[in-house]
Amino acid sequence: MSERRRATQGALALLPVFPLALLVGRVWLMGNGDPQTMILLIANLSPAGLMVVLFGSLLWMVPILLLTARLAEGYRRISDPSGGWPFGLNLRVPLWLTGVAACVAVLTWQLRYLPALGAILVVIVALGFREAYPGNRLLILATGVGLPVLVLAAEYYLIFVDAVEAAVLDGQAVTGLLLLLPPLLAVFLTGPLPAFAARPAILLPALSVLILVPMLITTSYLRAPLLPLVAIEVTTEEGQEPFPPVIVGYVITAQDHVVTVMDREGAVVFVGSDRIGGQVLCPASGDDEEPAVAFLGWPADRSLIDQLLPEADTVETDRRCQGRVRSTVTDAAGGP
Repeated sequence: MSERRRATQGALALLPVFPLALLVGRVWLMGNGDPQTMILLIANLSPAGLMVVLFGSLLWMVPILLLTARLAEGYRRISDPSGGWPFGLNLRVPLWLTGVAACVAVLTWQLRYLPALGAILVVIVALGFREAYPGNRLLILATGVGLPVLVLAAEYYLIFVDAVEAAVLDGQAVTGLLLLLPPLLAVFLTGPLPAFAARPAILLPALSVLILVPMLITTSYLRAPLLPLVAIEVTTEEGQEPFPPVIVGYVITAQDHVVTVMDREGAVVFVGSDRIGGQVLCPASGDDEEPAVAFLGWPADRSLIDQLLPEADTVETDRRCQGRVRSTVTDAAGGP
């Protein structure tokens, strides 16, 4: 018991290393591995901003770990009650924490993943009732067969039928499968597994999730923006250092006499404040694209919390964000 406790304490002591490695990797990637650029970024990046981006990357993935652990433990209890997890693992997740994880997932997961979330919750509920009331066949039948079929019918005919059709017609096979398969699979996954296949069938998916989730966290964080993307109009007079008429990049720092910008290729440019003719905040890549698949009027590639936020005024993307100078016709009309 003492050895297991020491191993647990050692694992907890190593937990801060992962976020720290992510922060270092993000700065290294953003600076293209150049030491001077990395020093400049570290000197001007806000630690709070780095942690907020890291927290945002972690938030929607924590429910994956918790719900997978709850699901795997439920299968183990009804399929192989006498067996245990290797390496002293304990995957017991309290009911209240499962509920919190489900609420966070509903709010933060993209809508295309909600059918998978619904299937996971249906299976967890069915396995829980089967374990708690093993002699009540009517209740087991209601939760193990009736509930999945009811959820399947509701999702197919009331919510996702138009979205599945739109995904198929648009050639988005992955989105179509994400909407179509999970409710159907839930009907067949609410019972115990054969004893001889229970351990590998439960252990392999659980370990796969434990391996893949850190990879997803790393990928999501390394791609997350840390600085505002801005398009700056630059004026060049005779005798001054030539600059492109429009510089699109990330503002590292803005002072009274100079603005430090890193373009999308990673090159750092220092622009005098007296040469800036105008600037505009640009949307992240892909923010202005209209998704092809939607259900209930909501885009499938957005989360529910995105839909609940106040809608911003729809404004056409400024041409300066594409590296182009504003036309005089547009200026005269009062546009961007």
